[in-house]
Amino acid sequence: MKQAKSEFMKSLRSAAKSALIAVCALLPLTVAAQTPPNVLIVGQVAEPKSLDPQAVTAVNDFRILMNLYEGLVRYKDGTLEVEPALAESWTVSDDGKEYTFKLREGVTFHDGTPLTQKP
Repeated sequence: MKQAKSEFMKSLRSAAKSALIAVCALLPLTVAAQTPPNVLIVGQVAEPKSLDPQAVTAVNDFRILMNLYEGLVRYKDGTLEVEPALAESWTVSDDGKEYTFKLREGVTFHDGTPLTQKP
């Protein structure tokens, strides 16, 4: 009786291992099949509270916004030095209260609308 039980347990373990290997082999195919073509999935700690760059304060939200918006200026890589982005150049008034930006030529939004100044 013990030998039959032992043989049964060996068969059961072998079947379980085979099933596990089969599931692991199919897992990458299942994940790939769920992602539509031309879709990028980004893992984040949490959903962003807002996509409004003026309202965002959380680092997690900021990481997402950095990929959605381009500012007039940006930090030069690896430094805290400000460099042009959508603005070609800028001037600061003598009292430091007014900034005037010269926009880059030929910049468009994703729908083709040109970037222009608003009066």
